[in-house]
Amino acid sequence: MYCTMDYSERSFQLERGGQWVKGKSADTFAPLGPFVATPEELVNVGSLRMWLKVNGDFRQDSSTANMIFDVATLILLRE
Repeated sequence: MYCTMDYSERSFQLERGGQWVKGKSADTFAPLGPFVATPEELVNVGSLRMWLKVNGDFRQDSSTANMIFDVATLILLRE
């Protein structure tokens, strides 16, 4: 299941004072898909598999249990 991909343009960000929003706010920088899950579809957000493939090769394979900030904290930070 894909939910979102976070992109940053670091050189653009650094050229404009280093603020995170400047490196993350360009069109197409937060794609969603192919679908978004409803809360009922997520049994335990504290233990969801997350993985990343680049050109078919795994680059990351982990779980939300291993994140520095848990899912609830990340949602609250965005409000």
